[in-house]
Amino acid sequence: MLTSFPEFLSPLGACGLCHWKVKYKEKKTIEVMTLEELKERMTDYWSWRVPSFSELRMKELNGKMRERWMAEFEKYIPMTKPLRILDLGTGTGFFAVLLGACGHHVTGIDLTEDMILEARRTAAALQIPADFLVMDADFVVGTLIVCLNFLRLIAEMVFASI
Repeated sequence: MLTSFPEFLSPLGACGLCHWKVKYKEKKTIEVMTLEELKERMTDYWSWRVPSFSELRMKELNGKMRERWMAEFEKYIPMTKPLRILDLGTGTGFFAVLLGACGHHVTGIDLTEDMILEARRTAAALQIPADFLVMDADFVVGTLIVCLNFLRLIAEMVFASI
């Protein structure tokens, strides 16, 4: 089991949740909180991170990370026809922008309003059509777990090829 995410994965979707689990595990204590308290912590954390996180993602959109992610997506996502894609935990819209630039119809959702505002600004500045909504992913918890496992698999594959 990963105790921390590789640097290029650390800012994804639910990683605020992962951060707190790891932090508490290291202290050998577990803080019990309600789901609403956890969501509030996550939105506070990611609202605070918007400027630096957005700057990082813009650099990645113009660098090698874009190429690495697109190579992985192209293995699993047909690029010959537009698909409707839901980007859970979109943050600043990095994946939505990547896939929207390929002609896919992407909707990004995130619990953090400040992240969604930044995603909209980014997509508009790059003239990439995408929809962004402040929304809780509770309705897709099973899907979210699959997505996080998929991202972990991709990370392992990417790092194995370095």
